[in-house]
Amino acid sequence: MNIIIRNLAISAALCAVLWLASFIISPLLSILIILCATPLVVATLRYGLKAGLFTIPAIFIFGLLITLHDVKTGFILISIFTFLIALPSIWLCRLIMLSKPAVNEGKPDRIFWYPLGRILIWCGAIPIIANILFLWYYVPSGQDSIIFLQSEFESFLRSNELQTMIAEFKAAGADFPLEFTEEKIKETARTLALLLPISFVFWVMTTLFTNFMLGGYFAKKLDMVQRPHWKFEELNLPNSTAIFLILSIICANILSGLPMLTAVMISFALSIAWMLQGLAVVFALFPTGVLRTPFLTLVFFLLLFPPMMVLLIILGVLDAIFDLRSRIEQK
Repeated sequence: MNIIIRNLAISAALCAVLWLASFIISPLLSILIILCATPLVVATLRYGLKAGLFTIPAIFIFGLLITLHDVKTGFILISIFTFLIALPSIWLCRLIMLSKPAVNEGKPDRIFWYPLGRILIWCGAIPIIANILFLWYYVPSGQDSIIFLQSEFESFLRSNELQTMIAEFKAAGADFPLEFTEEKIKETARTLALLLPISFVFWVMTTLFTNFMLGGYFAKKLDMVQRPHWKFEELNLPNSTAIFLILSIICANILSGLPMLTAVMISFALSIAWMLQGLAVVFALFPTGVLRTPFLTLVFFLLLFPPMMVLLIILGVLDAIFDLRSRIEQK
C-alpha cells in the first residue's frame, strides 16, 4: 500500500512540474506540456480509476507548493490542467480498459477491447464541449458569438496598452510587421475570432492523445497494463465520422454564430482525426526496418506543409473504403 501511495505521489508531482515548467521556469520548456499527463496515464492504467482520481488533490498540492510566490496564478493553472487534461485523461484510461466478449461473431473466447479510434474522437469532443460551454457562459445572451469575439479582439487591438507596447518595440529598433489601420484591425480581429477556438481544440486534442499514447507505451514496457497493447498503426475511425465531417463542413458554410463556430470546430477535429488515420497507414507501411525512422522523420517534417495534411486525410479515407492496411499486412 505504501508503495502504491508513493508511486501515485511521484506521478502527481511529475504532472505538476511538467505542466507548470513552461509557465513558471521558461517558455523554452513549453514542449513539456505535451508530456504533462503521461505519469498520470501510467498510474491510472496500473492502479485503476480510483487511484487516478486520488492523484488529483495531490497534483493541486504540489502545484500550489511550486507556485507559492503567486498562489492565485498557480491555482488557476492547476485548475485548467485538472479539468482539461487530467480528468479527461483518467476517463480515457477507464474507457480503454473496457471490453466485451465477441458473442455476436460466435467467438465467446475472443475479447473486443474499446477501440483506439473512439478514444481519438473523445480527445476531439472534450475541447469542443469545453469551448461551447465557455462561449455559452461568456457571450451575452442573444448575441452572435463570432461578432462578440470579433468586437472583443477589436477592443484589444485598439487598446492604449497594446499601442504603447508596439511603440516601445519600435523605439527599441524592433521591426513590427503589422500596421494596425482600421481595416487591418477588423480583418485581424475576425481571423482571431475563428482561430482561437480552433487552436484550443487542436492543443487539447493533441495533448490528450499524445499523453494517452505515451502513457500506454510506458505502461506496456513496464508490464503495468492488463490488456493487449494498443498500437498507433491500429487506429481505425468509425466510417460514420466521414459523414459527420462532410455535414460539419456544409453547416460551417450555411450557419452563423455559435452553431457555425461549433461546425468549424467539429470539422477541424475530424480532419485531424482522419489525418492521423492516414498517418497510421504510413506507419503500417514501415512496421520495422532500417528505413522506418528516416522515412517517418521525413513524413513528420512534411506535416508542416498543408498539402501533406490533405494527402494524409485522403489516405485515411481511402483506407476506410479499401482497407489498405489489411492488404499491406497480406503482402
